[in-house]
Order: sequence, then structure tokens, then C-alpha cells
Amino acid sequence: GQQRLGPLIMELRLIASVLFGVPPKLASMEKMLISEIQERHKKRYPQTDVSRRGPRGTVWYIIDDKWFRTWIEVVEKVSRTSHDGEDLRGKGHDNASPRRIGKISNKGLLRDNGSLALRGDIKWRNDYEILPPLAWSALQAWYDGGPPISRTVVPYGGPGAGTASGGRGRGTSLRTENEIELYPFFVTLFLCDSTSRGEARPFQQQVPLSRVNPLRVLLVQLCKGLDVDPDMGRLWVMDAMGDPEQTGRNDWLLDLDSNIVDQRTNRINGDVTGISTISLLLELKDENTNLWPRGDDGKNWTFKKDGSNSMDIGDGIVGLY
Repeated sequence: GQQRLGPLIMELRLIASVLFGVPPKLASMEKMLISEIQERHKKRYPQTDVSRRGPRGTVWYIIDDKWFRTWIEVVEKVSRTSHDGEDLRGKGHDNASPRRIGKISNKGLLRDNGSLALRGDIKWRNDYEILPPLAWSALQAWYDGGPPISRTVVPYGGPGAGTASGGRGRGTSLRTENEIELYPFFVTLFLCDSTSRGEARPFQQQVPLSRVNPLRVLLVQLCKGLDVDPDMGRLWVMDAMGDPEQTGRNDWLLDLDSNIVDQRTNRINGDVTGISTISLLLELKDENTNLWPRGDDGKNWTFKKDGSNSMDIGDGIVGLY
């Protein structure tokens, strides 16, 4: 029983501090919990010489390096001292205790375009650090702030894909097969189904889209959020330059087994790695007829667009149509 007591207490502390966001009273406990989360993350997502950030699909969170170093210095300084048990969150600013850390602020890492796109000149362990998701959740719950910035491990070497061990597009002397993709595209997503008769409706904005992963990864993610079988969905690129009278006729269907950069390059016949304005459409197959609202090829829509059969499709807000 005594041998199980230690691990059991650790589990309870993790549940309280991470899942429920209860800040530990002791700074030394904060340090121990974050270290435990990091060790568990390494075991669950093993790191190798050719995949130093874990296997493909491993998620990491970006945090401001200055704030994180300050936190490390403070918890190490006050651990097992008279200040260890002082919790000054929400207290006044006139207290001189060393255990005073402000909110997390990641805004300085981001571009000034309102998205979660990172600046191109930031460097690992100079401007930012990477954390397992639970470690980020814990620190964000304890100290507040943000915004949350998550990135995923992808096949290394894609165009415009940054790495967590260097700057954007910077080479490395170590051979690696997978790395964290720091610079995905951020796209606008639209949705269409039988209710909208194939017409696009606003769905999500500033959705990260990998430059190197096949589009199927995004489709599975989107369908999971909608509780829809991925086989019932497909993705289109919306043509912003098309004829307004031919709505949707110039959109083109994406190959789910290829990435967005290769497909745009092949279609436009040029380098599109720097393009930042991309609109995608998620089309959902009609469950009753098993037909695509936009037809098999997008040219002959299943549901005719005419005034007599037009339907009220609401305001396009997900969940309200």
C-alpha cells in the first residue's frame, strides 16, 4: 500500500493542478509537476536521432522564452525557502516577495496580422520555448495569459516549414526526418452541405494548414470536430478570382493524399510558398442520397440553384442552421 501511495498522490496532484487548474501552494510543487509532465510526454512520444520532437503528429505548445525562464528562476530560487508557500496571484503589487510572476504573454512572438502566425525571425531558446500540451495547460491555468500557440511535428524539409531548433528555412547539420512545423498557412474555411445546396457558408477562420502534411490530415480533424465520417467529406480550394456569376464553378477539388503547396504550385505553375490568403471549402455528402451537393466534379450540382427551390440557410453560424 505504501509503495502505491507516492504514485497515487502524484496522480491526484496532477489531476487537481492540470485538469482542474488548481495552483499548487508550493513553488517547488509547480516545478515538480511540470517536470513530471515533461518526462511522461517523452515516454509517450519517444524522441529519436531522426525525430527529436517525437513522432509525426506530436503536438507542442510555444511559450515566450523570457517568461518561461523567469518562472524557472523564481521557482528554483524560492523552492524550500520561506517564500516557497507564498502564492501572490491576484494580490497587490506592493509585495517584494520574489514569487511574483506576471501573466504569460506570447503576443510578442506573433505577426501583426491578427492570426497565430509566428514572426519569421524568432529563435528557439532565445525568443521561445516548446512545452508539452499538459505543461502549457498547467502554466496557463496557474498564471493566466496566452494566447495558446500549438504546433505539430511533420515530415521535415517541406517548403517554408520552420523547425523548433532553428529559424525559418534554416539548415541543420543533423539528419532529421520529422520536425515541428512552426510556419503553417492560416486559412479561412467555408462549409457546404445539402442544406445549403452546395453554396459556401462561413465556418472557421485562421485555421492552421500544414504545408507538408497531406490534406487528409486536415479533413479528418475537421470531420472529427463535426462528428462526421471523413469519408463523407472532401475539400476544395475556393477561387477568389472567379466570375461572381459563376459562384463555385471555378473552385477546384483537392487531392487528399497530397499537400497544399504541391497542388497549388502544379495548378498555378509557380512558387506559392509565400501565399497567405487561402480559402478552403469543406463539402459534406448528403446522408440521405449519398450524393455530393456539388456533384461528382463540381460542374453539375446535385441541387439546382433556382428561386422556386431556394431554401433559407440561416446566417452561416455553425450550430444555428
